Amino acid sequence: MRLFGGVFIGIIFLVVGIILLLNSFFNFNISVFKLIVGIIIVLFGVFILFNGFGFQDSRNIVFREGTIRVSEVQDEYNIIFASGTVDLSKVS
Repeated sequence: MRLFGGVFIGIIFLVVGIILLLNSFFNFNISVFKLIVGIIIVLFGVFILFNGFGFQDSRNIVFREGTIRVSEVQDEYNIIFASGTVDLSKVS
């Protein structure tokens, strides 16, 4: 597992968000801004853990791992901030 993969970053966001939420609830000095920031960070962490925020299509992979299977040669293929493979075995 990569150190800064999606699971690691998601856990960091969850922990920071939960700490902000607990701090705002148990001090009884509830700041709406802290509460909203905590909720946003927790939701962002959950989103990263379960969905990720990258995408993949027939020519591009962004922020995730994947394979681009090529049947017809096109101008360019992009793998951006990701780990990917371009499979050229079906090209004639």
